Formats: sequence, C-alpha cells, structure tokens
Amino acid sequence: MFQSPSSVVLSTQSITPLPSDLRSGLIVASVFGFISFFTSLGLFLLLAYRFIRWRQKHQRFPNQFLFLILNLAFADIQQSLAFLLNVQWLGSNGIFIGNNTCFAQGWFVSTGDLASGVWCLAIGVHTFADLILNFRLSAGKFVAAVASLWTFIYACAVIGIAMHPKDYYVRAGAWCWVNQQYDHERLYLHYLWIFIAEFSVVIIYATMFVLLHYRIRTHAISTAESSHARRAAKYMVIYPIVYVFCTLPLASMRMASMSHDPLTFTALTAAGAIITSNGWLDVLLYTLTRRVLLLSNADADSALDEKRGLDTFAFRPDYGWGTTTTITALKIKKGG
Repeated sequence: MFQSPSSVVLSTQSITPLPSDLRSGLIVASVFGFISFFTSLGLFLLLAYRFIRWRQKHQRFPNQFLFLILNLAFADIQQSLAFLLNVQWLGSNGIFIGNNTCFAQGWFVSTGDLASGVWCLAIGVHTFADLILNFRLSAGKFVAAVASLWTFIYACAVIGIAMHPKDYYVRAGAWCWVNQQYDHERLYLHYLWIFIAEFSVVIIYATMFVLLHYRIRTHAISTAESSHARRAAKYMVIYPIVYVFCTLPLASMRMASMSHDPLTFTALTAAGAIITSNGWLDVLLYTLTRRVLLLSNADADSALDEKRGLDTFAFRPDYGWGTTTTITALKIKKGG
C-alpha cells in the first residue's frame, strides 16, 4: 500500500489532492465519527428530555450520576463532530488551512478530546465517593463543580488561541489541530491533562475493584448484595479499559511526533477512528451497565434521585421496566 512521505505528513500546509492513504483513512474515521455523533446525540436528547420532564414534576435536583452522563454525552458529541468534519476534506479533495472548517475542527478536537477525559474522570471520582465513601456533594456545590470543569475545558482551548490567534489551528497530519510549532501548548493545554485523566481513571477504578472485593470477602456487604457487588466490580475493569484503549494510541503518537518520530497517515487516521469511537462505546457501555438509570420507565422517575452506590448498576434486561411476576407450581401428592 502507498505511504506518503513523512515530510508530507508532518507539513502544516494545505494538501490537495488527498493522497490515497490519507483519503482511505479519513473515510474510516468519518464513518466512526458519524456513528459516535448520532449515538451520543441520541443519548443526550433522551437524558435532556428526562431532565426537562423531571423539572416539570419535581423541585429537587435530578440524579447527579445521570447528569454526569449527560455531560459526557455532550463531550462525545463535540469529539465526534471533529472527525465528522473530515467529510468536508473528502468532498473538496484536500485539507485547507485558514478557513472556518479548519478552525472548527481544531476547536472540536481540542475541546472534545479533553472534555471526554475530564467527564470520564468526573464519573469515576463521583462513583468512588458515592460507592466507597458514601459521600455526595450538595446540589449547589455539584452544579458549581460541573460549571468549573466546563470552564477549565474551554479555557484550555481559548488560552492557546489567544496566544497564537493567526496560526494556532493548521493541518496537523491528517486533520486540523494545534500547530506542531507550539509543542508546549499541545502538552500543557491538552495532552498533560489527558494523560492525568487516563492514569487517574485507572487508579480510581482499580481501587474500587479491590475495595469491593475486600468488602465482599469480609462480609461488609450483605449476602443479598454480594452478587450485585461482584457484577459491579467487573464493570470497574471495563470502564478504564475502554477509555484508555480509545485515547492512548493518538495521544502516544502525538507525543512521539514531538520527538520527531516519523508518522504515517494510515497510523494517524487509524488512531483517529479509535478515539472517535469513544462516543458510541460510551453510549453502549453506560446503557448496558447503568440502564436502571438511563432506561427505566416513567413510573420509576420519582425514585431516580434516590439511586446511589450499587443501586446505579444493573444489567438485567427487565430492570426498571414493568413488573416481574413469579409463578410457583403446586406439588400435588398422588394417593394410593
């Protein structure tokens, strides 16, 4: 298969026509971007609808964990938009710098990638505090924390643009992102925080896994809840694996490029397809493991804000849907 020279890959200038290896890779990344965008948007709209309906019926703040998933879905929408914009490059048979599309793509890569990591970490911290420490912030402090995190995410992007308003977002290999001349901005305004999020997510979920098993062995958790706790412990392994799997390849390649290691369009676009898969994988993961919160019926809405700890985990297909009927057969003793 044809591979473009490294000098072409690392150039920050517009490129047209698209080399065959770049075109093929952008098609794959765009497809996964579309899948993540529509699945994340669907989840976001579902949760937004439920929150609006909740506010119409109740005066209390909705379930905090559910609100964090809403923010994660919004982050995944932004991340997937970045790779969905590759369709523009495919249609015009070139990546062109200095236009609105290039700026928008760079912005959504910066904010979407970082936001996804921040909210994955926030969900991990919240789960740890709730499940292990039996602690939750008050509604006011929780809202302030959410607003602070979004401020941090957008500030990291705005600071870079303010420092280099003319050429901050240019072609960075296979799509538009931060100019490779600004390595320090790439590191301190983006990848440093992504690596912190990756490391922290692994540590938090590993700690929860160990502590849950310890509580099961020491019977600190009742026998009735032990099977539920074991299932929850298994999920603790899945969450960090999915996040690190999606984010580490591209982050590692970008860091390697700072040391002038050669890159290829094939490797970059493959890593792009993986990182933009974060969206649909998040939707699948949280829908399956926390469906008691996401997909319960209307009659269960009044109890959603009371769901805490192990109660937020469920995998049974019927959990939260309708009623369960148990039929017991009678034993008839034959005479004679």
